[in-house]
Amino acid sequence: ICKGAHDATPAHCAAYVGRENNFIQCRGVRAVGSALQFLEFYYDGKAEGRPLRSRQIFSATLRVLDQFGQPTTETTSVIASIPLDKSQGALLEGLRTNTSVNGIVTLNTMRLSQAGNFSLRFRIASHSAPSAVVTLLVGDKEDQYRSPAGRCGALLVSMLRCFPVQDDEKSSAATKIVAATLPAETLTSGALAGCRSRLEEAGFFFCCRLET
Repeated sequence: ICKGAHDATPAHCAAYVGRENNFIQCRGVRAVGSALQFLEFYYDGKAEGRPLRSRQIFSATLRVLDQFGQPTTETTSVIASIPLDKSQGALLEGLRTNTSVNGIVTLNTMRLSQAGNFSLRFRIASHSAPSAVVTLLVGDKEDQYRSPAGRCGALLVSMLRCFPVQDDEKSSAATKIVAATLPAETLTSGALAGCRSRLEEAGFFFCCRLET
């Protein structure tokens, strides 16, 4: 059975088919990536017990198994996906396909576009059925709705006031300074907590509290 074999695959085949079958069929057989074994799922904060968030980068590492359930170093392409009928409108973004190296394949920089409960499926490219499935509970993005167009912007606009510029500083008759009068703690513990960095990225400048 093992005459001329390049690895232990014929022996694995013989053990797989059992004593009742003809072992001769195992002579010359070669390993083919046929199944996946889930090894690791990682995202920043996982070790601390923090939940996965929407649009947060995560990665998955899997081992490729041959047709006899043994690890194989054969090059194999693997695809990740979520079923469309259960996606709740979410998209799986990032590196969704990769090729194994020495029997290990890692798919990096994946992320889900929204919160929800999803089945993340992995399959070998030449197969239609998934070989490994992971259930993901994804929470809202930590700064969800805090963009200048979301909650942060809406709350800031409610605090805006207009102050006319002094006559000698006017560049035109309609020139005014638009500013928000905010208590010092508002951006750290108040209604706009967590918004300052998002607003500054959008071009807002916080320098002082204006008195009227």
